[in-house]
Amino acid sequence: MEKRLLKPNLECGLESQSLALLWGLPYVGKSVLAQRISGRYFNLRDKTDREEIRTRLNKILQSDQRIIIDELDTMPEVLPSLLENPERRQARLLLVSRVNPAMVDSLPKALKSQLRIFELSPLLLKELGKSIDPDRRWFYGGYTEAGLLRKRQHPSWPTNYLHQLAHQHLPDAGMPINSEATEKLFKEIALRHGEPWNASEVARAIGSDYRTVNRCVEFLGRMTLVRRLPPLPALDCTKRISKRAVVYWRDTGLLHSLLGIDNLEDIQTSCHCEASWRGFAIEQFLAFLDAECAGYKAWQFQTSDKYSLDLVLEIGGDLWAFQFLYTDTAGQGELLQLHKTTDLVKAKYRVLVTRNKRAIEHEEHAIVNLPWLFEEFRNARVW
Repeated sequence: MEKRLLKPNLECGLESQSLALLWGLPYVGKSVLAQRISGRYFNLRDKTDREEIRTRLNKILQSDQRIIIDELDTMPEVLPSLLENPERRQARLLLVSRVNPAMVDSLPKALKSQLRIFELSPLLLKELGKSIDPDRRWFYGGYTEAGLLRKRQHPSWPTNYLHQLAHQHLPDAGMPINSEATEKLFKEIALRHGEPWNASEVARAIGSDYRTVNRCVEFLGRMTLVRRLPPLPALDCTKRISKRAVVYWRDTGLLHSLLGIDNLEDIQTSCHCEASWRGFAIEQFLAFLDAECAGYKAWQFQTSDKYSLDLVLEIGGDLWAFQFLYTDTAGQGELLQLHKTTDLVKAKYRVLVTRNKRAIEHEEHAIVNLPWLFEEFRNARVW
């Protein structure tokens, strides 16, 4: 049984605040996690539970126990009733729902302020322990049905899942374009995974305009499908700084499905290998910080003459600079480039993340792997 990193922080959040919303995409394990939280559990897909919530809601809310209401998206009309009159609500409420920003956006500001949202991602490398090879997690992604734990369902499951997202879940949540255009957009984002974002180019490819494309990417970001890293804000720098964002598919299993790559050996020899692994490593790190409820701001940095940082992180009041390289070794050239680029952004810490087996720490920099990154940040609690 996988240990979800979010669980202790979710339980702690319910103690400090009487109302929390756990949401995520389909099949990330929301219901499994919800049922591991102690309390009285209701599933709104169950007719009996649904009727009890409909007819006895006020009494349920006045109980002094923790109440867990799952599948809220199947009965969203009950949400305002759950939030109203907090002074009369004694129960601590955990609401569980498929991610749907419109459902929360529609709430009055006073009600929205009561709600603390926790996002559940697909399974993270840190949550799988040593039984799963990191390259397996990179290739298959974090959905157990996509091949991570059930290989026989690959590659059909991610293909069907993407189709379901484009034709059902995203339209239901308010995707700005139709399903056919959404599927085209999925592939265009995959082809440009980890590259400076060019909305006009993508718009021509899917038969739309750049404003609509940018709205769609923002929407997909809120739906937790893609991660958009904006450029680092204006610096006192003599170089010409790129103002383009970089967009990544958050789950590399879905990315590889869109690229038509069916096995690990093919991605390792593909022209997409570097960008795929870089996006995987960045997402594992940032999703880990999200699960730890660490407050941070994230950007990337690029100049016209090829100075770049894959990730610039403001956390705990300090600026960290990261470069992610698909290599087992890092030479002096990569370190020198990291130092030169980090000096431009005036970051306090500089970290080179590679696939090497052990970490090498120096006063001015560290060459590390993903496990080191997780443990160092968790133990140091730099946030």
